[in-house]
Amino acid sequence: MADPLEIVDSERLRDAFGNRVRRVDLTLHPADSSTPLFDFLAETAERVLAAADGAATLESGDGSGLPARPGLTITAAGCGAINYLAAPAGPETAPFLEALERLANPSPVSDDTPAADRDALGGEAELLVFIASACPHCPQAVRAAISLAIDRRAITVSIVDAQLFPELAERHAARSVPMTIVDGRLSITGVVDATKLEQELVARGTPAYEARVLRAHVESGRIETAVRHLQSRTGCQSFVSEWRESTTSLRMGLLLAAETLLEEFPSMLDSAVSNLLPALESDDGALRGDTADLLGRIGHLSALPALTALLEDPIEDVAEIAAEAIEEITRRD
Repeated sequence: MADPLEIVDSERLRDAFGNRVRRVDLTLHPADSSTPLFDFLAETAERVLAAADGAATLESGDGSGLPARPGLTITAAGCGAINYLAAPAGPETAPFLEALERLANPSPVSDDTPAADRDALGGEAELLVFIASACPHCPQAVRAAISLAIDRRAITVSIVDAQLFPELAERHAARSVPMTIVDGRLSITGVVDATKLEQELVARGTPAYEARVLRAHVESGRIETAVRHLQSRTGCQSFVSEWRESTTSLRMGLLLAAETLLEEFPSMLDSAVSNLLPALESDDGALRGDTADLLGRIGHLSALPALTALLEDPIEDVAEIAAEAIEEITRRD
């Protein structure tokens, strides 16, 4: 762990506080036992407090609202909480200092901006940003998430060092960094700017957003989570949307999720059949074959006419898959 005395020096911290228009509140959340990360965060917090010269407070917290401990929360009146479960050192020093500066010296808000737009993007949101300490790209993802939290108190950001919290990273399938996770559902791999992140928050709950959530579950290998998504109100719609525009690798994951779902709930995807049938006429032979396979697994009689027509497909493998699907459906009937 880097030495805070070498990373965040007093002069840089004093510069971050500038005119001290607004007080910055810090909360340290210790783990059950002392760790190098907590020691680092505690020393950093003390340095911030000293440099602020009365423009900051420091309290002890119990970790409420944090995905894990130890952690350091920084916030200010009217802002969301920014939780550091990572050392603000190395490449992450600059975003940390920028956050302190913006918290202490807020930008004027235009009177033309509706209060609702300033306060939240579609309600409360939780952003989890997984990083690695030496990652040169991670600070950009951190900046994007932090900028939204500073402007809107309904947004909470947690910056997590994936190497220091491996169980948390595994739980969210964060196998590469940076990765930003919205509300524990939508995973965005790579650098995402504030505008794109804002658009995702605004889109929450829409069919297109729910489809992206399903795709993220499948692509990250969280099949059980994908299966639960398929059981939701928009599950079938999301499945069809992603299936018809999918790559072969994505379809394999979707097929696995569908197969797992159908083992327990055999009729759960019946409502998707009519919307899947157009894929049997796609110019993509692989999609035609995979769709025939899927329809056979769903087993609904309404798919038989379209599958029968596929017996004349110019690709022999596709025709064979259609024949097997027809046999599967009729056998069940």
